[in-house]
Amino acid sequence: MLLPALASARDKSKISVCINNLKQVGLAYNIYADDYDGFAPHASSDTVGNSWYRANATYQNKEWVKITPPGKLVRYQYLSHLTLQCPAIDIPDRLVGSVLYSYEMDKFQEGSSTYFFSSYFFKGTNLREKTSAWKTAYNDELNNNAAWGYRLGDYPGGLLACDRAKTSSYPTFSHKNILVALYEDGSVLNMKGITQHAYSHWSGSYGLLKGDQIFVFFRRISAKGEWAYFMN
Repeated sequence: MLLPALASARDKSKISVCINNLKQVGLAYNIYADDYDGFAPHASSDTVGNSWYRANATYQNKEWVKITPPGKLVRYQYLSHLTLQCPAIDIPDRLVGSVLYSYEMDKFQEGSSTYFFSSYFFKGTNLREKTSAWKTAYNDELNNNAAWGYRLGDYPGGLLACDRAKTSSYPTFSHKNILVALYEDGSVLNMKGITQHAYSHWSGSYGLLKGDQIFVFFRRISAKGEWAYFMN
C-alpha cells in the first residue's frame, strides 16, 4: 500500500526540482538581458523553424553552443549546465552516425565528444503579438533575421521555457499530467491537463519534433494563446 504513496512523493519531489531549475533559468535570462541592453538569448539559424528546432542544443563539437539560449547561458556562465536536466527526463542516449546524443547533463565532462541537449524546450525566437493567425506570424518572420531577437519583458505572458516532449510521434512529457512552464514575467506554473490535451491534439498526426510545431506550441500556451485557460 505504501508503493503508490512513495511514487507520488517521488513525482512531487521531481516537479519541485524542475520548478527550481526553471526559476534559475528565469534568473539567468534576466541577468543576461541586463548585460545585453534588455535582449534575451535567442537561437540563430538559417530559418526561424530551424532556430526553434535547435533551441535546446547545448554542447556540441566539444564546446558550449554559441547560438542557442541554453548554450549561451552556460557558455557565458549565467547558468550551470546541471540546471538544464529535468530530474524526470528518461530519453535514452542514442547514437547518430558516430556521435552520441544525450539529455543527461550530469554525465558531462569537459572535452566530451557527446552532444548534450537541454531537457527543456526554450523560446527560440520572437513570439511577437499578432492579431492574425499564428501561421501568418510564422511566415512573416521566416526569413527576417532582424525580427528573431527580442527584449525580455516585451511579452510578459509569453512562454520562455518548459518541459520538452519525450517522443517524436506524439507529445508525452516528463511529469505525466503536469507541464512545468516558465514565463517572461518570471512565474513558473504547473499546468495540469495540458499534456493530455497536447497528446489528444497531436496523436496520430505529428509530435513536437519540428521547429514550427514547437513555435506553435509556445504560442498556444502563452498568456493570450489558444490554450491559455490551462494557466488559470
